[in-house]
Amino acid sequence: MKTYQPKIAKYYIIGSIVSVLLCCFYFFIVEGKPGDKNIIFFKLLFIAIAIMALPYKAFLEKYILENNFLTIKGLFPSKIDINKIKSVNRIIYSGRSFPTTSTDCLEIKYGFSNTTYVAPIDMEGFANDLLLVNPNIEVNINPVDKASHKVRVRILGLTIISLILAYVLFVIAIPTYITQEKDMVVVKDFIAYSFTNTYNTGGRHSVKKHSVDIVLYNSEKTLRITENNSKYWERLLDTSKYQKAIKFKVYPWRADNDLIYDPSPLIIDSDTIIPFQKDTNSQLSLVVALSVILAFILLILFNKIKAYRKKAFYEDKVTYSEGLWKLVGQWLKN
Repeated sequence: MKTYQPKIAKYYIIGSIVSVLLCCFYFFIVEGKPGDKNIIFFKLLFIAIAIMALPYKAFLEKYILENNFLTIKGLFPSKIDINKIKSVNRIIYSGRSFPTTSTDCLEIKYGFSNTTYVAPIDMEGFANDLLLVNPNIEVNINPVDKASHKVRVRILGLTIISLILAYVLFVIAIPTYITQEKDMVVVKDFIAYSFTNTYNTGGRHSVKKHSVDIVLYNSEKTLRITENNSKYWERLLDTSKYQKAIKFKVYPWRADNDLIYDPSPLIIDSDTIIPFQKDTNSQLSLVVALSVILAFILLILFNKIKAYRKKAFYEDKVTYSEGLWKLVGQWLKN
């Protein structure tokens, strides 16, 4: 029997400790609504248990080679028949989960299509012991070029962030700022009925909010008048306005939405319930902020591309000569 200890990256331990502290801090500062404290407590308890599993995995994980089997001890123990192992490759793991205690690890493929990850300190000795049992294993434990890997990952990440910001800036923020009332789409219909509603804002920190929803008669659209326009709720809930004509304006990119928030102006018959509203200062601030952030990220991306030309361009050029899809696969693997 031979036992190998895992390689523990500093970020793993530091990240685990910081996560636990943040979880505890959040628990003490959170203020739930009456009746919600038990729910908050149990949610945070489960989060804390999940996070505590990270250092538990780091200190108790180990790899045992015995009787032609590889046994992985730790949080999720497993046992692998060494004779079924097909390949062992050294990689830089860049997934979102934590399969090992270090990103510099070994990817083990075995069986029909199974994969597991281990990070022994002595990778060469570990691979040699596997070969003693199964000489048919394809082994590649050469050191991974971390510099090339990092620059590819950063270029991909910054490119995705830049595209998202550019979309928000040029498709939503700027058109919203420059669009005038005369350029908005006019929608006409009849009111079927209206009612008070409670909805969740969505996202990780969902919050319940109140609104008045107006269901239109002919189309499948619903108008949601939020708390920002609560002073108009009483007039909109007036049942005498049912079956009356309603006219409102929306931005062109929101005209096809089934649920429209706070349209303005909103007119019932000839009575203007909600006048035209346009917060020009806030919209301009958003455009400027997004523009500055996008410019900053593009500057960083430009510098990373310069670093890429020095560190990984030649390597990718060689890979490209072997096939375009092989190059694509290498980038996606990052």
